[in-house]
Amino acid sequence: MKKMLYMMHIDWDWIFQRPQILALELGKYFDVTVQYRFANNRKTVRKNKIRPPKQVIYFQLPKNNLPIIKQLNTMIRSSYKRKIIKGDYAYLWVCSPELFDAIPEGYQGIIIYDCMDRHVNMARSERKEKVQEMELALIAKASYIFVSSQSLYEDIKRVVPNKKIAIIRNGFVQSELFYDERDASAGEKASYKVAYIGTVDTWFDFDTLASNIAHFKNVTYDIIGPTVVKKPIERVHYRGIVPHDELYSNIKDVDCLVMPFILNDTVLAVDPVKLYEYISFGKCIISVYYPEIERFGDFVYFYRNAEEYNELMQALIVTNFKPKYSQKQQGDFLVNNTWDRRVSDIVEILTEKI
Repeated sequence: MKKMLYMMHIDWDWIFQRPQILALELGKYFDVTVQYRFANNRKTVRKNKIRPPKQVIYFQLPKNNLPIIKQLNTMIRSSYKRKIIKGDYAYLWVCSPELFDAIPEGYQGIIIYDCMDRHVNMARSERKEKVQEMELALIAKASYIFVSSQSLYEDIKRVVPNKKIAIIRNGFVQSELFYDERDASAGEKASYKVAYIGTVDTWFDFDTLASNIAHFKNVTYDIIGPTVVKKPIERVHYRGIVPHDELYSNIKDVDCLVMPFILNDTVLAVDPVKLYEYISFGKCIISVYYPEIERFGDFVYFYRNAEEYNELMQALIVTNFKPKYSQKQQGDFLVNNTWDRRVSDIVEILTEKI
């Protein structure tokens, strides 16, 4: 097996998602060592039960704006660069432009950039210019670029029309499938529970949830995942991070799963992992509509504003939140959208086209 250093910009114990899953799947084809940054605030993470076979934890001191700290971090980074050269890795897989400065100048192998977000938009205001500079440098240096959505593909093609780029969407972790059989004629219940799974940050639409809570006195929400931003709303309960393999046990009794996002430039480029997971749980699904996720139309009830969301909630209460899709549709979709399929496509590109 050829050696690959898989460079992550997040702690391995941050919410289990694309970076961790791809690292594990690529380990079936390459000798993968995962290098990730240690989160200085350990309260924001919960230890993932699944660990990478080989790992290097990349420490950086906080408060990098202080001259002495900045100097120490530069020394630490140089040490890691020397280890990369000594490691003789055939591939460097880079998950974020913020890792560009960690790539050794003399590295002669194949650099792969996995672009999963509009990183410039997500950076702090004082960092945006620097992140944009690093992303352009990484795009220029990369032998191949993978993107998770059509929007990101178009972003990079506008910058480098002749670059080798492929869309590798997110996927579904192969495991037991669930399906919530619902009797649409069962009649209304006394109360309903709705859940959201994922990170809560500036793009989370608290206002639509607050409007829905005001309209429906018998609806409550469970928010499962790390909360970077939190707003207290009556009957909205923040459950925090749960291990990935315990997600279903935490939502098995809910009536519906939702994705209430504010449509900004960051969200418009996202292929949401959570929609694949929601489908695997076999629940009724509601999401704000944007073009990137139109292909989920057979599975997801879309809304465009708070008023439509409330109207949709009322209609689904009448049908007892029966899933939009059948069990067969669920199985057919997921078998074609596994992470195993995604990585098979990646390996074909890396072994035949580079």
